[in-house]
Amino acid sequence: MMCPFQSPAEIVYLYRAFPSTWSYWVEREQAKLDKFKDKKTNLGVKGKLTLTEFLQKALTTYNDWSLEELESYRFSHGHCVMSRY
Repeated sequence: MMCPFQSPAEIVYLYRAFPSTWSYWVEREQAKLDKFKDKKTNLGVKGKLTLTEFLQKALTTYNDWSLEELESYRFSHGHCVMSRY
């Protein structure tokens, strides 16, 4: 659930569908950024953008999508494709 390779739509889905997991991930990222604040390179999960900043950008595109639309997208590609057994 906390994969750094998630797309913007998947980040919005996580934020809406699993708010406690989202909050935990944001807290862990901030703890890492704080711990290594004196290092020359100290990137967040999404590189130079924090998760919160990445989410804000993602919401500009996916804010109007319903949870069902986000879920459908999430399970329509890659390793998240629903199996048909």
